Amino acid sequence: PTVKVIDETESNESYAVIYKFDLPSETINGCFNVTSGALTIPDELGGKYVKVIRESTFANNSTITSVTFNEHLVQICNNAFYNCLNIGTLDFNQCDKLREVSYFAFQNDKLKNEQITSLVLPDCLYYVGDYSFANFVNVDDFHISSNMKAIADLAFYNLGYNKSGVID
Repeated sequence: PTVKVIDETESNESYAVIYKFDLPSETINGCFNVTSGALTIPDELGGKYVKVIRESTFANNSTITSVTFNEHLVQICNNAFYNCLNIGTLDFNQCDKLREVSYFAFQNDKLKNEQITSLVLPDCLYYVGDYSFANFVNVDDFHISSNMKAIADLAFYNLGYNKSGVID
C-alpha cells in the first residue's frame, strides 16, 4: 500500500499513525484522488483510528491541493506538510480531538502560500508550533479558539501579509 501505518506500541494504545505517503498512480485507500489532488485523512486504517500524522509524512508533495482532516486526529507532527506548495484548502471542520500542530507543519520554505485565503482552526486545538502556518500571505479569514493554550512566537509568521486591513 502507498499509505503506510504503524502502531504506536510504545504508549500501549491501539491507534494508527500515518508515517509515509508515496504518490500513487490511482486513488488509494479511498483517501487520495490523483485527478483533483484532494487528500482526506482516513478515520481508520488497519482497523484502528488514525490519530497521528508523523514528521515529514507528506513533505515536499506538490500534487496535494486540499486536505480534509478526520475527527480522531490528535497531532500533526513537525514538517508533516512542509513545502506542499499547491495546497489551497485545509479543512479542519471534522476535527474534534486535534490538540497539536507541531512546528513547520504547513510552512512553505521555498515560496509563500498564496492560495489559502481562509484558515479556520478547530476549537479543540491547544498548541501551534513555530512557523506552522508561516507565509500564508493571502489569508483574510482567520479564526482560532479561546481554548488555545499556547502559540509559539512565529506560528503565524507573515499570515495575511499581502492583505490590507485587519484579519477577522
